[in-house]
Amino acid sequence: ERFFQPDGAIDQGTGIGLPLAKKLIELHGGRIEVESLVNTGSLFTIYVPMGKDHLPADSLIEGDVDYESIHQSPLLPESDLHSKDKT
Repeated sequence: ERFFQPDGAIDQGTGIGLPLAKKLIELHGGRIEVESLVNTGSLFTIYVPMGKDHLPADSLIEGDVDYESIHQSPLLPESDLHSKDKT
């Protein structure tokens, strides 16, 4: 299920993180594995092949990247990242 929030969850969220990560990993020819223990937690392991030989040629973009034109900024202000008050 793409949008799943377990009952009694500590943090609220949309539940889209893991399905999105899984899709991105699979698009790169990788896989994700999970080991879970009830009332203990879960361990997620990802495997992504190195290089690009395993990818379809028509999915690759060749050429130089103009890193100066890429604007990177955090999605949340730093103060929100460490805030426990989600009201």
